[in-house]
Amino acid sequence: MTSTAMAELRRYLLTFFATELGKRPEDDPESCETKGVREFTLSWPSRGTHVQGVLASIRDREDIIEFGLLERHGEDTTNLLNATVVLDEALLVCSSAINDEFNFSARLSPGKPDRLQSVLDFFAEQLRSSADR
Repeated sequence: MTSTAMAELRRYLLTFFATELGKRPEDDPESCETKGVREFTLSWPSRGTHVQGVLASIRDREDIIEFGLLERHGEDTTNLLNATVVLDEALLVCSSAINDEFNFSARLSPGKPDRLQSVLDFFAEQLRSSADR
């Protein structure tokens, strides 16, 4: 993937996180700039605590953006969604224990974010749903 296409894909994801979730790289006090890109890690309890409830996370490091939701009940853990976008390969890898539709690997095409958008929408929907419980 060209550096321009990678930048567009990163911008697409970061815009979604900012507008839909209110989460920005600047929210991470330990974020750092590397090669003109702000790398960051954000995690927060959507419901409950880090130990008991739903934990959301977004991470952008070394041209890999990961986001997901993990539900914890005592010692039981459920992967609601884990998505990894490998920018330089335009690769999206998803897994979910609650929805088989989101267990796949796929190449992303510039200008055709449908598959990625469906994962982002599911992420936002599950995040809102867990916050409402």
